[in-house]
Amino acid sequence: MDVVFRQTQVTKEGVNKTLEITESHFKALYQNTPYDYFTYNSANLEQVRSFATNDYIQIMVINIDAFRRSFTDPSKETKSNIIHRYNDKLSGYRPIEFIQSTNPIVTYIPETPNDTKQLIP
Repeated sequence: MDVVFRQTQVTKEGVNKTLEITESHFKALYQNTPYDYFTYNSANLEQVRSFATNDYIQIMVINIDAFRRSFTDPSKETKSNIIHRYNDKLSGYRPIEFIQSTNPIVTYIPETPNDTKQLIP
């Protein structure tokens, strides 16, 4: 499983276009190994479950802001991002737990060289 983090809408479109263009190349190179890619959408959490449970390669494109806010204080839980909230549609699990269970390969695509400085403490 692979998670691709991107910063902006422009980067998302570029990543999705690259995945679209290279799809036939990778299928030819790797004997039609099945894979799928999608852009994370908090309104469609079933994709997160599929990402974690399918037995073929999955690529999730996600904006870093989609999971940036997380609160451990239950009184503030409704202010955290959906990816950190428990969800009945996911058998009471949080979407982030499904992602964590895959031990994903994470790729970060910065807009500029300065963007990587945000990640380094």
